[in-house]
Amino acid sequence: MSSSINLKLGAHKATAAGRPDASAIEMERRIIWIRWLAILVSLGALPFLSASLNRQSLVTLLALIGLGAIYNLTLLVVLLPRKPEWLTSGYISAIGDVLLVTGGVAVTGGLASPFFLAYFVVTVTTAVRFGGLAAIVAVLTIALSYTAVVYYGNTVQGTALQLNDLTNLAMRTGFVALTGIFVGFVGDRARRAERALQEELERAHASLSEVTVELNRDLEFEQTCQLTADKGRSLLSADAFLMQVQMPPLIGQDEATPPASMLYVDWTPELKAQHAGVDLTTARLALTPATGEQVIAVADPNLLLPNEHKPLPAGMWFRIPVFHGARAIADMIVGFMGREQPLRQTEMELMLTFAERAGIAMRNAHALDQAQKLSVTDSVTGLPNHRYFHTRFDEEMEKTKDTGGSITVMMIDLDRFKVYNDSFGHAAGDVALKAAARTISSTMRREDTVTRYG
Repeated sequence: MSSSINLKLGAHKATAAGRPDASAIEMERRIIWIRWLAILVSLGALPFLSASLNRQSLVTLLALIGLGAIYNLTLLVVLLPRKPEWLTSGYISAIGDVLLVTGGVAVTGGLASPFFLAYFVVTVTTAVRFGGLAAIVAVLTIALSYTAVVYYGNTVQGTALQLNDLTNLAMRTGFVALTGIFVGFVGDRARRAERALQEELERAHASLSEVTVELNRDLEFEQTCQLTADKGRSLLSADAFLMQVQMPPLIGQDEATPPASMLYVDWTPELKAQHAGVDLTTARLALTPATGEQVIAVADPNLLLPNEHKPLPAGMWFRIPVFHGARAIADMIVGFMGREQPLRQTEMELMLTFAERAGIAMRNAHALDQAQKLSVTDSVTGLPNHRYFHTRFDEEMEKTKDTGGSITVMMIDLDRFKVYNDSFGHAAGDVALKAAARTISSTMRREDTVTRYG
């Protein structure tokens, strides 16, 4: 899983400087090469048309193909590199393509020309690329130019248009118009949805970047975890966000026993009011071990909580494991109240990316806690060391001077410890020191401090 969301969208949207995006320019480049293919096909069809067309018509058609080649070359070497926005607006190529097709229709029979079907191709490609407005321009150009060709052909032949000719003309242009406008309407809706999705992604990227910065502010581990819950709910627009964290023990903690898990919660004010007075921090979610980075649907979140806790509201709930390397260090449970639509792919990618970055931030905060504890902790007993003793002693003395009262300092020595250490070895001596530290610590009050002085 990468640390960013990679979703390629073909939005036809200009950049801040007014230049079309790369996908729109690449689309026009491909259309130009398709025109070259059409020109070659037209050249190849000339020998087959010689039987049905006279010499003058063939020459005219050849000249028209040459004009199309000049037109396409101009688009390729002049407009595309220098004024790409003229092409991506759609009007130049739409009108130019229609007029080229009209020329072919005029040469090959007018109303009865088989090349009339090319109008459908031009209209549909224009509608797909540029939307409804460009499609309407293409349709109007087709209606005017095709009608002019039909009337001109009948005028040259000295015959008047019959009713069936007018009906045929109206039906043909009508079908082209309906096709173009319908495809353009559908294309416009697709583009609007695409732009909305692109804007949503950009906002998500910006929010994710801000959250990432906040999560890496060198906070303490518990602060980082709670901030992850707070920012996670906001980023994902969720109603509830529960995160169960289970990290390796800090230095000085007994590594033989599994670390206690903590539950960090953030939810809407309404849900917070419903669960007022309920302490979920020590609750342990009944989760099966995670096997990888994924978004897992949770059918009933209440099955995860102990029975004595208030039920969580119905809705759509998802579990996102948080990994650091191959180790699962936390689980995010995200709830959406009243939602019926399934998660979109972009939302799932956002969840996974946030989980990955949160995992890195939590691991960094945990390492920072380790480093800070290491600087004031005795590595054998896990008690605060000589340095911490003097810092704490000075603090207590200052408090005593300000508020009065007294403090008590006790120095405890282990009798014959050197003899024991020399007789049984340093490993046995370390075990004895740890046992003594646990025994002394267990008898102290919460506000008392036990350190190793020597």
